[in-house]
Amino acid sequence: MSAVLRPAPSLEPMSEADLRAVVEIEESLYEFPWTLGNFRESLRAGYGCFAYREGRRLIGYAVLLLAAGEARDAAEAVPVYLRDKVALKTSERR
Repeated sequence: MSAVLRPAPSLEPMSEADLRAVVEIEESLYEFPWTLGNFRESLRAGYGCFAYREGRRLIGYAVLLLAAGEARDAAEAVPVYLRDKVALKTSERR
């Protein structure tokens, strides 16, 4: 038996180049998904927009409203096996 190792997941700032993949994930998960325009406006407005990656592959995202030392989750999609790790990394960024 041989193990298949996944690249360590990373949390990085989202960029315009990520938006098509983010929208594909959003549309696959939600009945009333955010649009490309919603995500683009969030980036331009300065919301905390993050991309979760395994290697170069986008596997999830988060959009946070940051104000008064607090963050509120506006949109997110994270693989189940990463949820605990992502919560820790997001809190470390404050």
